[in-house]
Amino acid sequence: MVFLHILFVEFKRLLVSKGTWLVMACSLCMPLLGYSFYTPASTATAFSAQMANPILAGGLGGAFCFSVFTLIEYDRINKYQCEAVMDSIISPLIMSFAKCLSILLIASLTWLAALCLYLPIMRAALGTAFILSETLLAFSVMMLPTLWMGVLASAAFYQLFRRIDLSFISFTALALFSMSKWCSDLYLMRWINPLVTVFSNDFNNTLFYRLAAYSRLLWLLIFSAFYVFSLICVRSHGLGITGSFKIHLRKIYLPLLACLLAMGSVWMVVSEPYIDKAALVQKDDGPVSGGMVYSVSVDDETDYPDIDLLNQYVRLSVNAQKGYVDGNASYQLHNKTRESQWVTMLLLPGYTINTITANGKVIEYVDPGIDQEYSQHPIKIQLPADEWIELEVSYTGHPKIANAARSTLMGNEISADYLFMNSLSILPQLSLNEAENFINEGEVVLPANLELISLGNEAEVVSENASTKTWRFTNTSSKLRFIAGDYVKLAVKDSPFPVYFYYSRRHQQEFEAMDIDKVLSDTLNYCAKQFGLLPYSEDYPLNIIMISAHFMGGAANGNFSFMGEIYFSKENLSNPSKGASAAEVIAHEIIHQWWGVHSYLMDMENTDWSSEGLTVYTTYRMMKEKYGEAYVKQFYIDQWLNSLAALRNNYFLRNPDMQAMLPDKYLLSLEQLVFDATIYNKMPLQILKAEQLIGEAKMDEVLANLFENGGTEMPPYVTWQDFLDACNLTEEELMLDQAFIESLGGEFNV
Repeated sequence: MVFLHILFVEFKRLLVSKGTWLVMACSLCMPLLGYSFYTPASTATAFSAQMANPILAGGLGGAFCFSVFTLIEYDRINKYQCEAVMDSIISPLIMSFAKCLSILLIASLTWLAALCLYLPIMRAALGTAFILSETLLAFSVMMLPTLWMGVLASAAFYQLFRRIDLSFISFTALALFSMSKWCSDLYLMRWINPLVTVFSNDFNNTLFYRLAAYSRLLWLLIFSAFYVFSLICVRSHGLGITGSFKIHLRKIYLPLLACLLAMGSVWMVVSEPYIDKAALVQKDDGPVSGGMVYSVSVDDETDYPDIDLLNQYVRLSVNAQKGYVDGNASYQLHNKTRESQWVTMLLLPGYTINTITANGKVIEYVDPGIDQEYSQHPIKIQLPADEWIELEVSYTGHPKIANAARSTLMGNEISADYLFMNSLSILPQLSLNEAENFINEGEVVLPANLELISLGNEAEVVSENASTKTWRFTNTSSKLRFIAGDYVKLAVKDSPFPVYFYYSRRHQQEFEAMDIDKVLSDTLNYCAKQFGLLPYSEDYPLNIIMISAHFMGGAANGNFSFMGEIYFSKENLSNPSKGASAAEVIAHEIIHQWWGVHSYLMDMENTDWSSEGLTVYTTYRMMKEKYGEAYVKQFYIDQWLNSLAALRNNYFLRNPDMQAMLPDKYLLSLEQLVFDATIYNKMPLQILKAEQLIGEAKMDEVLANLFENGGTEMPPYVTWQDFLDACNLTEEELMLDQAFIESLGGEFNV
């Protein structure tokens, strides 16, 4: 009761203090820095720019505000030399704890005020994309614990040093270390600035919340242990730190509690569940982490040529809320030697084996407990001396992120409304020869709200209830990939080959308004006519899939072509370098199926030559055929010329010596400006000049031939020299000279 009374009095005193309201006001201003000055998360999505960055800035700035406030409040008694009087009235331990708890309550009120203030702002900025639960979760995980940790750390430092300056310097050093390059890719070490690369608009951000919550809890334990330890050092009876330490050490509950909290934090570090433990490996260009972002399959070559994998079947149950899977996989093997053999089975780090049986009998396996590069965790299993073997494996776990991807957090993802899983996250892999008629099939139980897309043949629902759906999939390769989400599935009409476009339901209204079906159909038919058909059929359709922004970029695998949602963001769809409208930008991305996915462009001597330049040119030609020369002159050629004019007129590019004065951030912006101008504008102009020299019909013939046959200089890549040879031109002839620029309406030299 005495403690509660003191807590009430102290909290009431703080509430009427002008200093309290000042620090609250300063803390409430801190999220504003996240809109421009402090942007740790990529601003490529609206959720990052309008929600994640302001919240992260609010946590960081608020922690410093409350650090100063805590130090001033703790120094108040010492400053006015009231220590002896206060110690005679109340225990300094009780007073310290009451003061700390009161400031924590003030920090919580500040967080609540920030929530109430910025929630309407974020709702207005995000519009229909706003999700209340997502915003509340971000505020709760990213901001509130950071304010608490600022209070606990500062209080602990002060109780050790009894000086504001040393305490604040120590706090600042600890914060700067968390923000330094040494911690940039270690999410556990980033206590004041949680690791967030980009927030998704269209799919949830559960992965970041899980990691941030884990690191928040870890550091709350660490700072709580530090604070309890500092209580033992609280000065009392006029003694210094040593004498006070000896006295308070007799209160056995203090060192015991500090030890328990410290042990809890150590256990959390040792048991860290989200990143694999692959060791660093040495590459030619220096040491890199021992994982890879994806483990799609085992190597094609096998160490066991006398054992064939006839087929495999998996029954997988996904607990999307917890991010766990339970699986049972069976493998039919032909052991030609009829001898017992030890073979390697690869697991994904984070998965554990329950049982392994061969022909109904439990068999031995050895787990060395070592994660290896490429996100693999190998175990050895002993096959019996039988010719025909049915191997059954029961396993469970949650997928860990590859050590190499710890800075980007790209990898397998399982959450309530989004799923991205590769081979080893679906079932363990055997490094064996696949038989000629190998079949890979199985069933997957998912939440009813998720639409499953499986590599290979189209997955189908075989049963469902109110909460789950069971999907059946079939593939003729051991390589598997699952993507699932709240998708709208669009079967593209009038396409030259079967194409399905899967996009987030949150884009449905926008895509229907732009008639996305016609955009896709027109693009596919144009490219098929110009360059040739792609190798897809009714049994093997092309699946174009929008995936989470957490996957940076796009990729293709089998009949999967997936692109991060950033490709469909408002910023990208309004990018004039790719097209004059959102529909044309989407057409640009689809054209990459020909230039970038099925035909590879690269030149070691001319880095301007890439699939981007040829894709921009193809988009230009398509729009010229559709809308006429005046349209493409205004929205394409003039755009290319203006971009190069801006490049030429840039002060720092005209004065290279001045670039050394630029901060890294602006130097990177300058490099990006040069990259965009050369890739998206200079190269299309050079291809356009080649077209003018050889004619449109000949250019169409050249490109169709390059697509069908590939390059000859560095197969299968098409190089810049391959293009020049096909056009029977030289590089000098494609220089952007003044005559060519003036013929297009330009007024500058390049």
